[in-house]
Amino acid sequence: MTGTFELAVSEEILQEIKATLLKPHIQKELFLLENEIDEIISLIREKALVVTQDLYQTDKILSDPDDNKFLGCALEIKADYIVSGDNHLLSLKHFHGIQIVDAASFIRKITE
Repeated sequence: MTGTFELAVSEEILQEIKATLLKPHIQKELFLLENEIDEIISLIREKALVVTQDLYQTDKILSDPDDNKFLGCALEIKADYIVSGDNHLLSLKHFHGIQIVDAASFIRKITE
């Protein structure tokens, strides 16, 4: 790895990020106003490759079907990695040649 990467998200993933940041237990820790959350989403949209076609759909994760959107996005852009803290995704470890890792593992890989 060269230490660089490209972030990819879908519109559905951006919606989930916003909904997560608005959750009371997250708000209790971060103290973000809704307009600040909107700015975060705008910054992600500006810096990331935003997948809008949803060419790939899967039902690999049956216990939490909402997590399948991350697999579909990764397939669409032919990702090398999915970086997540979600146990449903992390338990897969690999999906169609895509490594699924937590943030700490990913940072270690890109800084090696």
